[in-house]
Amino acid sequence: MQRASFRAGVLFIGLLQAAALGQIPLVPRSQLREGQPFAMIDAVNFRATAPGQSRLDLRIKIAHDDLQFIKLAEELYQAVYEMTIIVQDEDEFQVAGKTIEDTLRVQNFSNTNSMRGYRQASFSFSLAPGKYEVQANLLDRATAISRLQKQRIELRDFSGDQLQISDILITDAPPVATAKVANEALTPTSSQPSPSAPLYAFYEIYDRSAALLYEVIYTIKTVKGHKIFQESASVQRHAEVTPAHFALPREKIGLGEYEIFIKASSGQRSAASAHRLNVPWQGAEAALADLEEAIKPMTYLVAKADFKKIKEAPQEKRHEAFIEFWCRQDPTPSTEFNESMEEFYRRVWYANKYFSSPSRPGWKTDMGMIYVVMGSPDAVSDSNVYSRRPRGRQVRTQAQMAQYWIYQRPRRTFVFLDRSGFGDYYLHSPWPFDPHNL
Repeated sequence: MQRASFRAGVLFIGLLQAAALGQIPLVPRSQLREGQPFAMIDAVNFRATAPGQSRLDLRIKIAHDDLQFIKLAEELYQAVYEMTIIVQDEDEFQVAGKTIEDTLRVQNFSNTNSMRGYRQASFSFSLAPGKYEVQANLLDRATAISRLQKQRIELRDFSGDQLQISDILITDAPPVATAKVANEALTPTSSQPSPSAPLYAFYEIYDRSAALLYEVIYTIKTVKGHKIFQESASVQRHAEVTPAHFALPREKIGLGEYEIFIKASSGQRSAASAHRLNVPWQGAEAALADLEEAIKPMTYLVAKADFKKIKEAPQEKRHEAFIEFWCRQDPTPSTEFNESMEEFYRRVWYANKYFSSPSRPGWKTDMGMIYVVMGSPDAVSDSNVYSRRPRGRQVRTQAQMAQYWIYQRPRRTFVFLDRSGFGDYYLHSPWPFDPHNL
């Protein structure tokens, strides 16, 4: 999808231009630096069938928006990509790996840049218990752009006689009854589901005893420790491996991060497992869940008088003013999907996820502001810059890390300096910067 600068009254020009050309430009939206995710990956640990082994299941979702689509025919687009998974041990020795090539075809241009459309892939490896690094490399065939994402994991030893629980896999389809089929049929949502999808927590209980029943407690807390849900259930033992699941209470889970805890007991024995769930601010659907937070970032693209009008409107009129504004920016008013609104709040979500500081949400930081207004840069480079500052009778040389964001349309370069050496970047040039003057 082609990037567009957001300007009051003229939004999403890039999308319309790309549609008219019949081909999406060669620079897809991607992470700004190596290590920032291009896919949502769940690394889940289960017991392996081979003695002494532990199973690593990788459930991967790649958004259509992160792939390069080429127009094949009227309203038919194709993306071809290669996904390579490499698993390294603590000595950086490759112990497992697999490569798949996939072709994805979609109808309608809007599906090519959708953050709601995903391509899913699953990988499974049987490994010895221990610590590993998973490297996921996505190669887009159309652009020859390769992107690397890394994740550290630790596989547990499930071979003992004690009562144990696997990792928790969050799914958006009800798991089926048996462990064998469930592992094949689960639909992964990764740790970042949509704000309204039904969700289920799947897990396995491992036990070699003659127990017939397990008493299980499901608990969900916010990251600040506030308990929002707790429920008890009895789970009947199947065999040494007992698959089980429960439905998450979506009416209690809004945007944000949560901790899911599962504790199973049989007599004096017990086992537990935990999982962190993130329901992100991602797109217009999420924005409408919290109107106050949705309005705040609009300060970058709405004229001050109009922004004040929306923000200070009476409660009963505020939602109406908000919708009216976005309806005026909709490039395809004949459809239900508002591309401008979706793209803007995707950028806000991305900025909040990757540029937040302890004192400010990501969209309020300098990097977040530029990302929200300009989108992902065409190129990013890092270098050290040096300045000489007098201190008493001496002149000392100070080094700072600089990061350059380069845009082709319009031709702009933004320079950020790390003020503390810990990734606290501020906009150095151009300064002052007013997004309304683009």
